[in-house]
Amino acid sequence: MNPKLESRRADTAPGILRLHLETPGHKVSSLRPSPTTKSLIYEQKKHVAHILGPPEVSHPVPLLLVLHQHKNSFPPCVHTELLEYNATARQGDKLWRKSAKLLQEIEFQVLSWAQMAQTHNIVIVYPFARDDTWDYITAGTREDISFIEAAINAARRTFPVDDRRIATIGISDGGSLALSLAVHNQDIFQAAISASAGFCASIPPVPHPGRTPKMFLKHGSEDETYPLRAVGLRVRDLLLRGGLEVEFRVGQGEGHSLKDFHSEFIPMWLAMGS
Repeated sequence: MNPKLESRRADTAPGILRLHLETPGHKVSSLRPSPTTKSLIYEQKKHVAHILGPPEVSHPVPLLLVLHQHKNSFPPCVHTELLEYNATARQGDKLWRKSAKLLQEIEFQVLSWAQMAQTHNIVIVYPFARDDTWDYITAGTREDISFIEAAINAARRTFPVDDRRIATIGISDGGSLALSLAVHNQDIFQAAISASAGFCASIPPVPHPGRTPKMFLKHGSEDETYPLRAVGLRVRDLLLRGGLEVEFRVGQGEGHSLKDFHSEFIPMWLAMGS
């Protein structure tokens, strides 16, 4: 890990990770149905988020914020433009093939989370960074975080959400941001689920005693990107020193790309109740 980045993350500017939930009202979100997935699309200045929910919601339900890992391809936020391109492009064109492959990957991920929303009767907010990863990680800025905040509020205006039951989940960069958001918004998040995280921002003083999120962590014993002993255990210990309740598991024989960690931890979060 880059020591300069690690130092900057430890000295996070006050408020940069802070989220603000709107007071429930009658404001309607501008959402449109996805042409290829079972989601609603929320857009803002070339940021894109998929919002997924159960087919019928008669009472307030939990909300899960899903944060993606680093992408080594087109930034996911361009998939709206790629959809338009694919509608008119000639099959076999190089850009068509590349964009079609990316769209297929995004659609698979969104459909997987759509199934998760239906299975567990929850609302899922799945935003994309404007670049390959979150700008807080690369530049210490909060453009992506401001959009995450807007997307959560758009979901809360669209579905009845139980604000006591909001959690976040991610792997790698997404896992690092999930932990960092949770510790800086302990009055908002009930839990954070993180796999293969590389860091967590420094933990501020708890503003609301008695309200601390449960932290679910998993790290592969053979992770070469962020080794277990040098990084995984260090992140765990940081959270424990901060007074947080931590469920830490080691994926024996697994590397950086942990499989099914969400299926392992999401039911544990939902079993916590309100």
